[in-house]
Amino acid sequence: MNADIKNKLLKQISVNFPEVHWKSARYISSGFDNDVIILDNTTVFRFPKNSYSRKILKDEVALLAFLAKQISTSLPVYKFIAKNYSCGGYPMIKGSGLTKNKFKTLSATQQRHLAMKLGTFLTELHTIPVSSIKNFNPRERYAEKELKQLSKDATKYLYPAFSLKEKGVFNSFFTNLDFIFKQIHKKVLVHGDFSSDHFIINQKNELTGIIDFTDKAIHDPAFDFIFLWEFGSSFVRLVYKYYAGSQRNGILERSNTYGRASAIWNMIQAKRKGKMSYSNWYRRFKYLHNLSKNEI
Repeated sequence: MNADIKNKLLKQISVNFPEVHWKSARYISSGFDNDVIILDNTTVFRFPKNSYSRKILKDEVALLAFLAKQISTSLPVYKFIAKNYSCGGYPMIKGSGLTKNKFKTLSATQQRHLAMKLGTFLTELHTIPVSSIKNFNPRERYAEKELKQLSKDATKYLYPAFSLKEKGVFNSFFTNLDFIFKQIHKKVLVHGDFSSDHFIINQKNELTGIIDFTDKAIHDPAFDFIFLWEFGSSFVRLVYKYYAGSQRNGILERSNTYGRASAIWNMIQAKRKGKMSYSNWYRRFKYLHNLSKNEI
């Protein structure tokens, strides 16, 4: 079936961009919003999976062209755009997504340099005036509304299988969220999915680019620190050291809380769909929960 999808997508490229030729093509289907084809390891084509994702791609293309002039880190800049935004392509940023195993091989100096680059990127992104990007239609997210809905969904889908102790832990989490809403004084443009697979690293273990701005939003700057916790609290603090956004206070604590909320959301999705990933997300919640008690 993947071969059929791949051939269909390649045909779209040929129809929309007859000037594009290739010797090899690799199909990636793991994305939530887009299918991906990589041609000759030089050009990335993305294919929105539905009409909503097409609208997102249209806005993302325009936003990235704007951000590329504001940010020092390399970003995807689209060269090929189908008229109906059914697909778009950009020159591939050389390197590959960072993995946990790859991170473990980095020297202390390389980790520090990576943290500096990530902190600089977030500083540059978060200090872009929101008024300057309104035309790109970034959605605004509301933490209080989202977390209240998450609490309801957790009660419905997770609590029936929880022990009394587990219910106590989750109840404590949901009843101690007021500090978040009091600390968010100014929302900023966030990447929205600032995870390691979107950090492009070259063979010298240097950051060469940041990709996938599908989940861009106007939100709490702490949201972009969520996935940094997978590399340990020391690395999160190192990135924070190089972060010079205007709202530094409380970012680590809030990002840990958002990280636990993200784990709960994924637990709910796994439970609803009967996926094996439930236990992985539960372990992530416990990991972040323990950090919140001991290290933040």
